[in-house]
Amino acid sequence: MSLKLFLNRCLNELKNSGERPLVNSKWEEVNHYLQFAYKIAASKITNSTSVIDYGCGGGYGTEYLSRFTKNAVVGFDPDVDTIRQNRTFFKNAANLTFCHDEAKLSRYDVVVFFQVIEHLDREMIPQCLKKIKNLLNDNGVLYLATVNKNISSYKLKKPILPFHIYEFNPRELSDLLSKYFRNVKCYGQIDEELIGKIHAGEWSYSKGYDLGFRNRLVRTVSQIDFIRVIARRTPIFIKNFILGYRGTKQKPTNFKLTDVPSEIENSYILIYEGKNS
Repeated sequence: MSLKLFLNRCLNELKNSGERPLVNSKWEEVNHYLQFAYKIAASKITNSTSVIDYGCGGGYGTEYLSRFTKNAVVGFDPDVDTIRQNRTFFKNAANLTFCHDEAKLSRYDVVVFFQVIEHLDREMIPQCLKKIKNLLNDNGVLYLATVNKNISSYKLKKPILPFHIYEFNPRELSDLLSKYFRNVKCYGQIDEELIGKIHAGEWSYSKGYDLGFRNRLVRTVSQIDFIRVIARRTPIFIKNFILGYRGTKQKPTNFKLTDVPSEIENSYILIYEGKNS
């Protein structure tokens, strides 16, 4: 690793509040929870598919998608510094470009919109969906992934994560997307162990579950506005230290894409597919 890249990573670590994966990270370094939706989208891409990753962040998923097509793959993000770093870090991908100017975007066969909608004000979401619709070719496909409010913030007035503004449950988001796209399908990203517990009647978000003292405390303080402001500006490594998370390496999880209603309702991540009309 070059000195410049090392210094950039140190600086990015200080900026990293946990809202996004660290800039200048490769696909293989990113949390496997976030990889799954990109794998689903990649399985739908052909050699001639054009793609835009709308709200690409550090670009790890955009670069991954570029491996599955020879057509243009664009990572869009309004943050100028992030786009600048992406262009340098992923400069060797021939069909990959990054852009921060919406006026320079074209139309694409596929739009991926992953882990973004929960960061938008409720009033801004319809306008954003209209923009995405206009970016799609006729019969183009949107793939959207977001957290499931049933699991992430059940019965809370505000999302538990301080940088989330509005979270959806499966039915609410399905109804909204159906206003802009046709053949909207909702899926859940769920691990096989949890599926077994659901069907055995051992677990359901609606019946409540033992969160443990630490998680109950986090849920309580997450509703306090000034703490949310502080948390949004605090580096993730400091928050993890305070909360006692030691950064142990995650074990691989056997995720499944499910269309079973009871499993969708209990999936932490929701994945949607919708076609442009």
